[in-house]
Amino acid sequence: MTDTPAGTVRDEDGRAADRAAIHEVLIEYGRTIDNRDWDGLSALFGEDGVYVAGTGDGVKGAEVGPLMAGIFEKNPSSWRQPNFHIFFNETIRITGSDTATVQSNSLFVVPNDEGGFAQIGIVGEYRDEMVLKNGRWYFARREVKGHIHARHSK
Repeated sequence: MTDTPAGTVRDEDGRAADRAAIHEVLIEYGRTIDNRDWDGLSALFGEDGVYVAGTGDGVKGAEVGPLMAGIFEKNPSSWRQPNFHIFFNETIRITGSDTATVQSNSLFVVPNDEGGFAQIGIVGEYRDEMVLKNGRWYFARREVKGHIHARHSK
């Protein structure tokens, strides 16, 4: 696969529908976390998908939701609800008939300490390996790196 300039229309590989489906998985990731839907989050990884964050240790499939539930339960950054993931600078590359890689960034927006005003909780970067199984795209591996964290006055 050769690189083409940004904005160039190219569909010789016929994978536009796959890119759209992968984009939906990325958005659903944020939606499940924002809604505290830990089972839904785990389902995005299937049985074998690995999530790697923070310490560099990865967890698999059904362990992803409980891991995130624990992080949000402890809530070391005092994040309040409602909160929202906003994704940007997404690059999806189809690498095979059932594989893809993705690079993207996100803002995790939370209410500030005064309440009601938005502040950035985290600016993060994602590096993903995706796999197509039974007609559905899943995370085979998702690595998240937080670059900027909000400081709270508590």
